[in-house]
Amino acid sequence: MLDYKLIEALAMVCRMGGFEKAARELLLTQSAVSQRVRVLEDQLGTPLVIRGTPCRATAMGSRLVAHHTKVAQLEHDLLSGLQFDREGDFLPLPIGVNEDSMAFW
Repeated sequence: MLDYKLIEALAMVCRMGGFEKAARELLLTQSAVSQRVRVLEDQLGTPLVIRGTPCRATAMGSRLVAHHTKVAQLEHDLLSGLQFDREGDFLPLPIGVNEDSMAFW
């Protein structure tokens, strides 16, 4: 199973053209973004980014970035299609409390 935090870092590096810019967008350190991409490369056993100025995706990296884009669009479509009850921002949540605790409240 792929870790989408790792793929998100890869996608951002490829979109922004570098690790530092990707780090700013993701609110992470450049080192954290680099480590995420490296872990993903180690898991898949192939380079995913051509490190340069600007950084570019390899063929496999491009496929992962395209996959990330599709998943993000699916999530957006799902969330925009869900109907939430906006009468209140709170949902009822039934809980169980023992009688001793209720006696002190």
